[in-house]
Amino acid sequence: MSARGRAKAPAKTAASAKKKALARAGPAHLAGEASASAAPRQETPFERFVVDFVRARGGSVSQREDGDYDASFDPELAKKLRRTNARLVFDAERAILPRGGLFAAPGSRLGLALLDLGRGRGHVARSHLTEAPDVDATVLAKQGFPVHDARPIGYDMGDKRWVLEVVFHATLTYKGGMAEQELRTMVADPRGPRFDFIETEDRRGWKLEDGVPEGEVFWGETPIAGALPRDQAWQLWSELVDWVNRVLEPRLERWRKRCEESRDRDLARINDYYETRLAEERERRRRRGQSEDQEDQATEAELKLEWGRRVKSVRTRWEPQVEMRLWGIEEIARPRVPVTWRFKTPQGEKALEGEIDLAQGAPARLPCPICGRLVGEFWWEGGFVCRRCRGRAGRLSVVPPPLANGPVPASPKSAKKARKR
Repeated sequence: MSARGRAKAPAKTAASAKKKALARAGPAHLAGEASASAAPRQETPFERFVVDFVRARGGSVSQREDGDYDASFDPELAKKLRRTNARLVFDAERAILPRGGLFAAPGSRLGLALLDLGRGRGHVARSHLTEAPDVDATVLAKQGFPVHDARPIGYDMGDKRWVLEVVFHATLTYKGGMAEQELRTMVADPRGPRFDFIETEDRRGWKLEDGVPEGEVFWGETPIAGALPRDQAWQLWSELVDWVNRVLEPRLERWRKRCEESRDRDLARINDYYETRLAEERERRRRRGQSEDQEDQATEAELKLEWGRRVKSVRTRWEPQVEMRLWGIEEIARPRVPVTWRFKTPQGEKALEGEIDLAQGAPARLPCPICGRLVGEFWWEGGFVCRRCRGRAGRLSVVPPPLANGPVPASPKSAKKARKR
């Protein structure tokens, strides 16, 4: 062997030894680099929903260091899943579940079970709003609530307190032909109570803290134990349904007319089709010159039965119906300061009761005495009215006549005689 060949042999031996060493250390080395460069898994909205839902139903959820969750379920959910506790795994890239693990991503057994329970029963959340920084209630009370055509002359402030506000999340399903859906968020104010729609963007801007705040919470002027009593909650929901029917009456009427017009159009087309079929069948028998045998009678009867089924199907399809399904309730405590403003009006001094919202840093919206909508400003027209109700305060109203067997109002003369006696 030449000197050159002898020099290459040690080099090849060293290279092969280095490759073997790298092969032995490669997996650990690469795993270390991957773990160092891997970013932490971001929490998904569905993951937040599962955790909140399990806790809201009475279960417990605690997060592990590896990103999974140890959860225990309430009896109803435990019966549905056939287990009382599990290790929740949300990582969709996990190839093998750990012992006692349960896949909880969208489309999983647990995910579908929670969605089914969520659709059938409303989710209740209790929270409170934090005060906005640098809010001076005295300055806001001095600025007053905007009332046009009236001059503020003073105010009286009360003590800060927590006022409960109830937010309803519901889905409106317009049935009849191709169904349509609307997501509606409605807020209930204890003064009345009054209701109003709120936009999702406005709701997202609220800085909420979990749980009931420390201190007494009021529903209107009534102190409550942190949450609205169940009987009052059901009464509030019933009043909300009546309010939605009144406010959405034009929209509901348009939907009813649309369904009826589509129904009549389809019925006219079906009636024309089957009338033509029956006429053709009778003409065919006439041309054959045969009497109506049993087969001909059965054919015509089948056509009439099919006609009736199609008509019934069309009427069912276009039957107008609007379903409002409640899927979530929020009971939110807001920090407020009660204020009574005094205004100088052409009819003398008038008082307006309101509140300063410390979370919003502005006077809370007030219900219009005429339409009931929550508004941020009033006009004085013999009374406080909102922009929509301007010109309606002095309208003539219908007065019912006295009952036949009821008390007859005394005339001024008879009233004078009664006072002299």
